[in-house]
Amino acid sequence: MLNKKSQERKIFIDFDVTLLNTRLFKNAYFKEFEKFGISGKDAKEAYEVMKKIIGKDNPYFHAAYLGKRYPKVDTKRLKAALINFRKQSKNYVFKDVQTFLKYLIINKWRVELLSIGYRSAQNKKVQGSGLTKFFHKVHVVDSDNKSDHLKKILKKPDDHFVFIDDNIYLVDDVKKNFPKSTVIQIIRYSHQLKSDKVDHVVGNMNQAKHILEKI
Repeated sequence: MLNKKSQERKIFIDFDVTLLNTRLFKNAYFKEFEKFGISGKDAKEAYEVMKKIIGKDNPYFHAAYLGKRYPKVDTKRLKAALINFRKQSKNYVFKDVQTFLKYLIINKWRVELLSIGYRSAQNKKVQGSGLTKFFHKVHVVDSDNKSDHLKKILKKPDDHFVFIDDNIYLVDDVKKNFPKSTVIQIIRYSHQLKSDKVDHVVGNMNQAKHILEKI
């Protein structure tokens, strides 16, 4: 990670869907279960159940849940495999990401990652992306509310910053709580809900770059 030197312009960027092609990642991820005799369909269904129960992706919960349905599965080995898969996340980073992050660093932005997930597993996925060299700091939060975390880490609640995320509920909430911020929603997939409350909606990082050039 980069040095934590304070810089004038600060940007918080989401990870899943924003930087990582989560659709491709998940497709490959569910195939990992087949190596243990678990159908990809069952793995996906268990994933959705897990999200409803605990609200986030936790490979330990996922493996234990499936272990009840597949009692012959070595859940310890399965958990290890799921963590190891996360370490290979660089294979699923969107192609426009590194160029965008390099632009931010060259132009003296302070870049901080703000991601939601089960901390230990999500950190493995972030580290496996090969992108940590671009971040001054990485924040992985358990809560689904990123605004709460921003309130804790910003020196002044009305500080201007840029926030990039794909999730309509998160971008709307950040804009509501930090009206002076510049909030950019990125739409990577056609099924995503589009916000009408944020400052900008983009389809890729090159479009985001053009916006930042004017800030």
